[in-house]
Amino acid sequence: MSTPTVSGSVRHIHEPDASLDPWPIPEDWVLSGGPRASGAVLWQSDDKRVMNGVWECTPGRFTWEYTWDETAHISQGRFTVTDQDGHSVSLGAGDLLFVEAGTRATWEIAETVRKAFHVRSDTPIEL
Repeated sequence: MSTPTVSGSVRHIHEPDASLDPWPIPEDWVLSGGPRASGAVLWQSDDKRVMNGVWECTPGRFTWEYTWDETAHISQGRFTVTDQDGHSVSLGAGDLLFVEAGTRATWEIAETVRKAFHVRSDTPIEL
């Protein structure tokens, strides 16, 4: 597994081989299945309001309450995201996703998903 390397102000990780730590989804957010999430932070700002890294999750269905704006590039898997207004989008490898802070969404993962993400928050992000 790959871990982030730093050369001056440049950080690098080979995303498909990134070493990930458990990032459990809160049990009361899980709707079905047993989704197991994990991730790694490549970089986080000193004020903890901006962060990027890699996230992965196994199949299952869960809600997610976005407290940050997130842009993500999907590198593997298939899933559908449905927002609080019932709008759904199906995504897979090669897709780019943006979700606005304040969105409450349901994720339904059909095949293990891996994404590279960038988030921005009005408040510090503590993992």
